[in-house]
Amino acid sequence: MIGRVLCALLIIAVSMTTLCQGARIVISATPTTISSGVTPTFTVRCALENSEGSTVSRVSTIVIRKVEGPIQRDVARIAYGESPVVGSWALGATVTGEVPDSYGFLQATWSSPGHLQAGGYNCEIVAVEKDGTNIKFKSNIQVDSTGQSVDDLAKLIAQFKDEIDTLKNTVNDLKTSKSECQNEIDTLKNTVNDLKSSKSQCQSEIDTLKRSVQSLNTNVANIIPPHYEQGSVTCHNSDSWGALMKERETVKEVRFSTAYPKAPQVDYSVIRLDVEQTKNLRYFISVKDLTTTGFKIVCGTWWDSKIYNVVVRWTSNVA
Repeated sequence: MIGRVLCALLIIAVSMTTLCQGARIVISATPTTISSGVTPTFTVRCALENSEGSTVSRVSTIVIRKVEGPIQRDVARIAYGESPVVGSWALGATVTGEVPDSYGFLQATWSSPGHLQAGGYNCEIVAVEKDGTNIKFKSNIQVDSTGQSVDDLAKLIAQFKDEIDTLKNTVNDLKTSKSECQNEIDTLKNTVNDLKSSKSQCQSEIDTLKRSVQSLNTNVANIIPPHYEQGSVTCHNSDSWGALMKERETVKEVRFSTAYPKAPQVDYSVIRLDVEQTKNLRYFISVKDLTTTGFKIVCGTWWDSKIYNVVVRWTSNVA
């Protein structure tokens, strides 16, 4: 029968819970708040924990999903007796996990996470009780983001300006203090040496403050808002890419809305794939001709595989 392959999971007579007869689902995020450009790593972990008296005999599957409004995308999944696999929304995550028997865990870890990793996650675990009944455990967690926005940078610049004004006032106060010191010298000749030392000390403080002001001015001038863009492209109907039974491809050009000062880093992943069910699945995705103004995404296949459409999500940022 000819048709298109669409991924789905059908579970019959499965109840949903977070705690059942000594077994419970635990989902955690480390850390629970991501600061873009500051947080080194971010991990989401989901596990089924068993205690004495548990009725669970075996874990069937564990799935972690990213929640974006009504849309849920797989981050990672693992099935009994198999190795963990990444989902369409893994975005470069390292996935680990195991389901040895009546317990198990699954986790995804990102290096240098950003705002894409913030948001809601849910975990779903399907297990089999000792009497053969399927049972489903489900839980969720929310991860916040404190990434630097343009507004944050504007506030930081304003703060630096306030500090500069304060330092300027301090300099003026020191100049006034210097003048007062000179008046004391004229009045109290017997303390001339002490006042000269005080004058030298005041001048050293002024020079230090001037260097601090110059350093702050340099820091303010070097603050540049981060440049980040994202989007997706769709490659339709592999029959139009070239001759059947040979390697064939189609190229989609992407233009950045704003040019980068140098060629950025481009990350991409397949978020939707619709293929002919009766043929073997063969495809490849690559990026070429990357410049400061854009790049090209190549969608390809070979032999007799047939692709109706493939959607590729991309993100770009300063490398």
